[in-house]
Amino acid sequence: MSFTLDRRRVLHLLGGSLALPLMSGQAAFAAPTVTVVSGRLGWPHCMPFIATEMKLWEKYGLSVDHRDLGNGSAAAEAMASGSASFGYINVPNAVTLLQVGLPIKILAATTIGGTSVYTFSEAIKSVADLKGKKVAIPRGVTTHALQFEMYVLPQAGLSKADVEIVPLAPTDNLTAMRRGDVDAAVSFDPYVSQAVALGAKVIVPPNKMWDGPAYSAVVAARADFVAKEPETVRKLVQVHCEVIKFINEDPKKAAEIVNKLLRGTEKDLALQLDSMRSLTFTAKIEPAAVARFADAMVKFGLIKSAPDLGPVVDTSFLPKDVM
Repeated sequence: MSFTLDRRRVLHLLGGSLALPLMSGQAAFAAPTVTVVSGRLGWPHCMPFIATEMKLWEKYGLSVDHRDLGNGSAAAEAMASGSASFGYINVPNAVTLLQVGLPIKILAATTIGGTSVYTFSEAIKSVADLKGKKVAIPRGVTTHALQFEMYVLPQAGLSKADVEIVPLAPTDNLTAMRRGDVDAAVSFDPYVSQAVALGAKVIVPPNKMWDGPAYSAVVAARADFVAKEPETVRKLVQVHCEVIKFINEDPKKAAEIVNKLLRGTEKDLALQLDSMRSLTFTAKIEPAAVARFADAMVKFGLIKSAPDLGPVVDTSFLPKDVM
C-alpha cells in the first residue's frame, strides 16, 4: 500500500528539517540495500555508527547505507518522505509521524537519560535564573527540547515565553556560550561532559529532566517496510541490540570507537567514558513511557491528540533476553 504525506505539514511539525542528503536526485539504491538514517554521532544515535565500524551489518547478511542527517528531526522527515524506511529518531519525532498519519513501528530504545541543562555563567545558579536569558537547544522537535520546555521550566515556575530559545547543533553550544551568544544550553552527552571539563556547571542533571524514563532516541521503521521485510527488520534490530550489549560489556572499547570517528584526542576519550555514566544503554522500551511524551505534546499544543501507541510499540523483534 503506497502512502504519501503533505510535506509542508511534516516539515512544520518536525521543526523544518530537510533530509537533503537523501533528496539530491541520485538514483535509488537497488535492493537489498537498506538506508538507515540517524542524527549526529552522540551516544543516543551511536549504534549505526558503531555497527558500521564493527562490520555488524555484514555479519547478519545486511547491506546497509547509513546516513548521518545531523538530527533526529531530519531523520524522521526522511522516513516520512519515503527516502528511508528505518531510522534512529527522537520520541517526539515518532509521535509527530503518527500524528500526521504515517504508520510506523517503534521497535527499540537506545539510551535513557544523558540530557542536562548547563552554563558557564556565575550568575545562573538555577533554572529560575534563566528568565529572560538565551538558551541553546538542539534544532527541531527533540526530546531534549520537550524535556526542558514541558517539565524543567514549569518545575521552576517558568514557561517557554520566559526564555529565548536559540536552536543550535550540540557541537556549537560550547562556542556560543563562551562567546556570550547564549547564556545556557540544553544538550546530551558527550557534549555536556565536554563543557563541564572546560568549566561549565550543570544546573539540571539528567535525573531531574523528566518524570520517569526519558528515552533519548528510539529505533523506528515504516510499518509498510516492517510488513514487507520482517526478516530484514529482525536482523536490523539484532544488530542494534548487539551494539548495545557491546557498549555495556566493554564501554572503553565503545568509547574508543566513537572517539576515533569523532577524531578525538586521548583527553576526549576520557570525556567520552565519563559521559557514559549519565546514560542507561538499553533496547528495552516501555509503551507507557513513550505515551507520557505524547500526552505532554498534547498538553502543550504541539499535537491535537495522542495517538494510540498500543499497536505502534512493537517489541516482537527484540531478542528474548532483552524483553
